[in-house]
Amino acid sequence: TYAAWWIRRAMLTAINSYSRMIRIPDYLFRAVRRLAQMRALAEGGLVDEGEVTEATGISVERLRLVEAQVNEIISLDQVIGEDGEETLEDRIPDESGLSPEHEALRLLFRDELERVLAGIPARQAFAIRLHFGIEDGYPYSLAEVGRVMKVSRERARQLVKEGMEKIAGRWGERALEFYRGLLGD
Repeated sequence: TYAAWWIRRAMLTAINSYSRMIRIPDYLFRAVRRLAQMRALAEGGLVDEGEVTEATGISVERLRLVEAQVNEIISLDQVIGEDGEETLEDRIPDESGLSPEHEALRLLFRDELERVLAGIPARQAFAIRLHFGIEDGYPYSLAEVGRVMKVSRERARQLVKEGMEKIAGRWGERALEFYRGLLGD
């Protein structure tokens, strides 16, 4: 009966959905399965490319690409190297962290910034620290800086502006732009 076809179809869809780490669309799964069946029936596993295209409706190149992707799943826990202690995951670079060079530049910048901030009035330095997030990693708006320092938003803006002018005078505009760009990364 027709119910047998629907049951078979539901079972194949479930196998496709749950049997693989990476799910592929049903039409590609059926094409890869059809290719495997054709290879099993053929002598030595060699199948005519025309037959494959006709049977699956997909080009041979596309089918080979999908088949390679489906069969080439590698665990990140796979042991590599001769000592047996290093895994593939250990070799993948951490993209979320900073490169050692970038981290060294940030530390140099922080030391230099602290030195320059120590040379301007304390209120201006504190306003700059708050506004640019140097104090606690969270950049405050001018209104928030004013609230923390118990001054108006306008006075907080003036303190930040005056402090930045003094820093620019000490560092020079080029250095200031360079370090701003470094912070923006």
